Amino acid sequence: YSLAVPMRDRWASPPQEWYDLLHRSLVDVLADFGIVAKQHAAELEETDDAFLCFQRRSTGDVVVGSYKVCGSAQRRHHQSMLQHGSVLLARSVHAPELPGLEDLHGAAIAVDELREAWLAELVKRLGFALVPGELTESERQAAERVMFERYAADSWNRKR
Repeated sequence: YSLAVPMRDRWASPPQEWYDLLHRSLVDVLADFGIVAKQHAAELEETDDAFLCFQRRSTGDVVVGSYKVCGSAQRRHHQSMLQHGSVLLARSVHAPELPGLEDLHGAAIAVDELREAWLAELVKRLGFALVPGELTESERQAAERVMFERYAADSWNRKR
């Protein structure tokens, strides 16, 4: 998922407030699906060196039992903020050691169903209206240019 907002007026909250708001709203939405989730509360700063992010825990991550099912990252640049993250819906063949919501709950949740429920909860909490739209042709071309020039380049993908 991703959420981009301007960092002015009421949107200029400290970073942890955005993590908490988004993760608390997901916990509440998952409860509507019958899934008991909570935000991870770390008593000490965690220094786990696990390779996969879903094997590490940070304060506020969404967990079901002892398993992380959602984590986020945030980037602030100039007068805007982007928060993005992942929700682990099901076990992946690429990381079979990580159970997803389907594995932990015993029933699959459709991506569209979760997205619509979460969006409705965020609209309610944030008090904004969503206006569906499409990318303009120039926005689509700019995205494709970044995709090919940066993210498809070996210089980007092999720098770590």
